Amino acid sequence: DDGTVLCHIRVQNSEGTLFTMYQSESKDGGKTWTKPFPILDRMGGSPPHILKTKSGMLICSYAYREEPSSIKVMFSLDGGKSWDADHVIYVNGKGWDMGYPATVELNDGSFLTVFYAHPEEDAPAVIMQQKWKLEE
Repeated sequence: DDGTVLCHIRVQNSEGTLFTMYQSESKDGGKTWTKPFPILDRMGGSPPHILKTKSGMLICSYAYREEPSSIKVMFSLDGGKSWDADHVIYVNGKGWDMGYPATVELNDGSFLTVFYAHPEEDAPAVIMQQKWKLEE
């Protein structure tokens, strides 16, 4: 609401010991950015998708590729200054290869998150969806 632009950045290494997100912010419409800083632990998950809800809350959906592999969301009520992370909306016990979630808010106030995952261990990846609501 104050014009700040948030960017969540996928950060990983080839050794598989880092798969997380950093955040950077711009106060001038994207001309300059703050130094990126971590918002999850080293294996916290990625890649991110940020949604601003009708109420103004920010929701970031992301994949968690450690056991149990899952799609998670985190929430911010203060414009991205702090995040309440690790809320699981989907668990896939078929393997770690899943992700690229994107979330939309539906007219009834619920949310729909679309992502890819493997329905069976040796099956090809498919597009999946999870409809969910905020806990009251």
